[in-house]
Amino acid sequence: MFASILSPQKSVFEEVDGYAGVSWIGKTEFFSSTLKRLKSTRKPTLTLKTSLLPECRRLYPNNDFVFLQDSAPSHRAKATQNFLRDNTPDFISSQEWTPHSLYLNPLDYSVWDILPELVYEGRREPFAYLKDLQNVIRDKWHDIDDQTVRKAILHWKRRLAAMAKQNGGPIQHIFC
Repeated sequence: MFASILSPQKSVFEEVDGYAGVSWIGKTEFFSSTLKRLKSTRKPTLTLKTSLLPECRRLYPNNDFVFLQDSAPSHRAKATQNFLRDNTPDFISSQEWTPHSLYLNPLDYSVWDILPELVYEGRREPFAYLKDLQNVIRDKWHDIDDQTVRKAILHWKRRLAAMAKQNGGPIQHIFC
């Protein structure tokens, strides 16, 4: 199970923080909040507990998944790492993960690039309300089909091999 946060640095979604997961079996629901609500350090663990992990368990009822994140600061936080260690069958801790991990997470190297294209396709005006943007993102998330997700996941082994060749260094220049 690859899980990630839609990076707030992506200019088209500056005010939305999104959470989702993908796997060969399917996608979790898309969860979002505004960045203004993210001041609490408990927000990532609360989102995991109430949103992402129940979705992972829906996709994997036998609890046979590995939880993987990127290197976002909230993912590396001690509270998040402890929560995942205690509440998932298996996860790759931040100490085991390269700082260039966004190039190894299908959400980061593929899906998060597709979603803004779908959201803004044919749109000429900005969203008047943040809630409208969140609703459209959630709707368009459902338009990303399993075949697209699987294609991104199939690239994972190749990316992992490339990163191993680079001794954990950046690989984006190889795949651009």
